[in-house]
Formats: sequence, C-alpha cells, structure tokens
Amino acid sequence: MDVAGEEKSAMACPCCQPGDLSGQNFPGIGRNQAPLYDEEILEEDSSSADEQITCLSLEVAQQQAQCEDLFRQVLKCLGEDTRREGILKTPSRYRKALAQMLSGYAKTAQNVLGDAIFNEETLAGNRQTVCVGNIEFYSTDAHTLMPFFGEVHICYLPDEGKVAGLSKFARITEVFSKRLQTPKNLARDIASSIETLVSPVGVLVVIKCVYLNNAICAMHKSGSGIPGDDVVMTEVEQRGLFLDQKCKETREMLGLIGLSDLTTDCSSKGEERERNGNTNDMKSSGSPSTSLAHCFDGYFDELLSTGRQFNTERENTIKNLIFQIYTQAPYLAHLNGSSVVSRDMLWNASSFYANWLLKMTSGSFFSLEHLMQVVRSDQQQHAYDDGDDSSMFRKYRNNSYYVCELYSSVGSICEHHILPFFGKVYISLLGKKREVDVTMRELQAITWKYSRQLQLQERLVSQIADALEKHFPSIDGVFVCMSGYHHCMRARGAEKTSAKTLSFVTRGFYQEDEFASMECIKRFRSMADS
Repeated sequence: MDVAGEEKSAMACPCCQPGDLSGQNFPGIGRNQAPLYDEEILEEDSSSADEQITCLSLEVAQQQAQCEDLFRQVLKCLGEDTRREGILKTPSRYRKALAQMLSGYAKTAQNVLGDAIFNEETLAGNRQTVCVGNIEFYSTDAHTLMPFFGEVHICYLPDEGKVAGLSKFARITEVFSKRLQTPKNLARDIASSIETLVSPVGVLVVIKCVYLNNAICAMHKSGSGIPGDDVVMTEVEQRGLFLDQKCKETREMLGLIGLSDLTTDCSSKGEERERNGNTNDMKSSGSPSTSLAHCFDGYFDELLSTGRQFNTERENTIKNLIFQIYTQAPYLAHLNGSSVVSRDMLWNASSFYANWLLKMTSGSFFSLEHLMQVVRSDQQQHAYDDGDDSSMFRKYRNNSYYVCELYSSVGSICEHHILPFFGKVYISLLGKKREVDVTMRELQAITWKYSRQLQLQERLVSQIADALEKHFPSIDGVFVCMSGYHHCMRARGAEKTSAKTLSFVTRGFYQEDEFASMECIKRFRSMADS
C-alpha cells in the first residue's frame, strides 16, 4: 500500500481537505469551511458520484493506514521486530479486530429489531413471561480496554401479547456489547432498548461475565461457555414489574435461569466496582484443583515486580499511542465530557492497557538463568511449599521410572491479534534411573518466561519443552501439553466461546514410547476433567 501516494491524492481532493475537526461531525471539513451540502457547492461541484466515493474510500484507507502505523510503533516499543513473519501482518489484524470490537457503534437496537414485533393472541390477557437465556457475548471494558465475556439472560412480561422475535434479543445484545462497556451499563442498555421498543410490563436483564483484566479468570468445565461460578461477576437490571424482588414473576424467572438465590445486592456491588474501576475483589471459594486459575497473575509477577524496571518513557509512549488509536477510531473520534466514554476515561484506560501489555511481554527481559537464580534464592529464604492455589505438583514412582508432573494455569497474548489466550499446561518429566530433581517453582519459572511474550500456543509448548531439555539434561523424557481458550475466537467473526486449542510435544523417552506418552495424555485428561 502506497500510503504516501494516497495522502497526496487525498490532499488534492476537495472532499478530503484537512482542517480542525473539533466539534464537527463532517470528516475532513475545517472550522472555517462551509458544509459540503451547501447549495452553491453542489451547483459548482462537477465531480461525479464515483469520484466522490473514491475520495471517501481514500480517506478510509488513510485512517486504516494511520491506525496500523500507530500500532506498529506500539510493537516496536514492546521490543518486537515488526518485520518478523509472525508480526508482519499483526497491525492489520489488530485494526480489523478493533473495528469488529467497536462495530456496535454503527448499529442501533431499533435497526436490528426492524419490524419483528407482533401480537401473540395466546399471551394477550395472560401474565406469561418470555425468557431468552444463555446469550453468549464478548465486550471490551471501558475502564481497562481489556475483554470481558459471558452470558446474558433477558426476561420480559409482554403487554397485551406484544412480543419480539427471539433471535432479535441476541442481535440487540450484540449491538451494545460490541462497544466500550461495563457490565452494568451493558445491562442497562439492553433493558432500556427493550423497554422502549417492546413496551413490556417488566424487563429483567441478568449478565454473568468474567473479566480478564488483572488476570482473574477460570477454566471452563465440560465445554461450558462460561468459566466456573466462583469468578463470575453478576449484574442485574430490573424495570417495571420486576423491580419488586418479592414479585411472583421475579422469583419465577430467577429460579428458571438458576439464580434463585440472587439478590439486587450483587448488582449494587458491581456498580460500586465500576465506579472504582476495579474488579480485583473477585475471589475463589472453591478448591485449588477445580476452581480459580490465576492465568495472568501469579507468583512470578509478584516476585519480579520489584525488580522489573520498566522504562517510564516507553510506557508513556505506548499509552499515548493506544489513546490515539482509540480516539481516532470511527464513532469514537468525537468524544466529549457528556459521552458515556469520556476522553479522561479513555486516557486512564490506555494507561492501564499499556501497563498490562508491558507486564505480559516482560518474559523477554529476563534470561532463564536469572529466573532460576531468583527462584533458588527465594526458596532458601522462605519456607517452601509445593502447594499452590493455581497449580498441582507431584512426584511419584511409576513402575521402575521416576515421574515429576505439574498442572498449572497459564496465560499469554496471541501475537496475531494481541488478544489474550489462557488455559492449563501439563508438564511431565521422566527419569529412568534417578529421581527428577526439579521443583515446582523451577517449572513455573520456565512456563512464566515463555508465556510472558507475544506468542502462539504451538510455539509456547515447544519452547517450554526445549528449555526443560536444556536446563535439566539428566531428564530422560519430556511431555508438555496445553489446553487453551483463545479470545480471538470470541472477539472475531467465529465467536466460538467454547472452542479450545490442544497442543502437545514429546521429547526423549516419551517420544519413543507410545505407551508412556498415552499415560501422560490420560493423566492430563483426568486432571482437566476433575
């Protein structure tokens, strides 16, 4: 793409003249220029419709090129070689992902609902509630620019049989979720649109979602589209008849969607979290082996935080670049103080996101030798415990062999779309004649280093296996397997929230002996299903 050529063409076109855009709603019109629809201009304008369309196309291409260039600078600040094959098309992929994540601004609930409102005689005169549940969604948090995702339940009591097509509720959810949002605002937007367009007696919207900011997420259970309930944030929006918590219809609907114990307290707590811009108070109440998985925060993030000297100038540069990308994005280019998402909020969100990007790429700043020294020093200074609330570690004798295994949470960033992927990693090390002399923290250090980089899942498991072979040469067999959920599958066109990727590599004895490899696979499956 010849961006310079496009810029020259755009400057020569009367439809693309540069100017001060503040307070204007017309792209390319300066403060002292007359609007393009002025009658005199229309009379004098001899350009054809095709030429005007070409001008607009050039302007769009120019905006796209600028967004890609800004993000290319972000990648350079993160220490990436933007000419590398895996990164070369990342700016373009990022721009497309961003456009899709903000595509809800181009739509309205009224447009997607259309004329799909009709009267159902069997409901007229009856207090029969309609419930559309388990509508999967993904969205982007306005406070952090981090994803959150989950399910929406929409219940409404029709007035005199006036109902809407069931599929339209998923479309309405999509309109509002594909914007910069918060769970509370998302519930409000959905409820308000239904209240306005369908005029029901009452509306109840329940959102169950998971945040990935500050690294709290949980693994899915048996193909469920949403992680374990212990880390799910619940928001409730009630209108009309459903404002009465003791109302028969309210209790019935909450019971129908499995939320009989739900009260409006959870909604008020969520609202307070949003006001503070913080969701870190979500904690797990389950057992370590089945519940909370700290995929993006953990032992090493805390241990190395004091020694990690991020360049302040670099972090500020990334923050400014991210802020420019979002403020120049379509539908966000005219933010003001009265907007749901203000420029101040976007500035703070850009700061959070810049810090998160630096943290999630910090593995490349530490050599593995340094990490091992830190681990061994820390183990000597503190009482060492092989237990961990996000990992399972075990050593045992299997027939005549010695086995050491780790089953732990892991989170990283896909280098193609700069979106997180997270899951569980299983590592099995085998010694034929001697016990495997490896600690849990050493295995976690290797996993941490390579997951805290822009990654691909297949490369991640291979790099872990390579590092284990290199740093523990006495080991006779290495097996590494990862099950991961990729947010690009949620945020892009596929939107398959339950899809997961499985990758594994075998080295040494595990590569030579199929029976031993199959035993590892069985062990991994038993842990994943428990």
